[in-house]
Amino acid sequence: MEPQCEVVKFNAPDSYIYTGLLYRAENSRKTIIHIHGTCGNMLSFSSLIYLADAYTKNGYNLLTFDLKAHDCIAEGNWVNKEFNDNFFYYVGGSIEPFEGCITDIESAINYVKIFSDIIILQGHSMGCERIITFQLVTKTFYDTILLSPCDGYKLQIDYIYPKTIDEQIEELKNYDDSSLLPQHFFGIKEGDECYTIPIYKKALHSILTGYALKVFRLDKDIDYFLPISCICLIGNRDYLQTHEPQVFFSKIKNKFLNFDACIINGDHELKPAEVDMVNSVISWLINKK
Repeated sequence: MEPQCEVVKFNAPDSYIYTGLLYRAENSRKTIIHIHGTCGNMLSFSSLIYLADAYTKNGYNLLTFDLKAHDCIAEGNWVNKEFNDNFFYYVGGSIEPFEGCITDIESAINYVKIFSDIIILQGHSMGCERIITFQLVTKTFYDTILLSPCDGYKLQIDYIYPKTIDEQIEELKNYDDSSLLPQHFFGIKEGDECYTIPIYKKALHSILTGYALKVFRLDKDIDYFLPISCICLIGNRDYLQTHEPQVFFSKIKNKFLNFDACIINGDHELKPAEVDMVNSVISWLINKK
């Protein structure tokens, strides 16, 4: 039987309206907030339903929601009274600056605080960078689940080679903030295959110059420490991994008060290792300090 959920809506401080799904565990005051990846949405992590089922059975609520930077170009609504006739805008991963995740996560936390005494943050793919960025900027700390984090800097370098990121930032000066950039600016390269992620100048500039490509960059480590417990899961079939998982773990483990790492036989979505994923995370929740 699949876990039951309800559609929920909550507001940002600027009255933007978020939409999410809340999976409820009976009489639970513990909630895990899931943060999706680049141009994803609240359902884009295909293995999430397995975690939702396990969380509710083990006494945890799960909230997943669409960030402003969801999908590529998506519609967004603000509360009408705040914006009069201008309450409907296009938002989404192609347009929204990376730093918008700070408000997104803060808004979700404020919402679940109404019914939660314990809050845990969970991210998938670039959702992991978003969680770390939120905690570094706001200095508010929550135990964290990282699912398939990647070295985003190396992924971008591989995509734009032979250009460097500094050269790409310089090239962006030729475009205004409202420009949809050519295909060679942002995407993923796997061997000889590439797929492009549509993006506007303002959004890409925020990714290239902010925390997004720094927090898991392995060739030039940035110094930070989060006084939290963290579990990190990486699949050994994940084509977005640019380093061996053990190398990745060794670089980031000292950035957390307590750190657990798991390599499972899955891809970027942690498929077909959903059972191992669930067992690893639930064991961590039960045993974490």
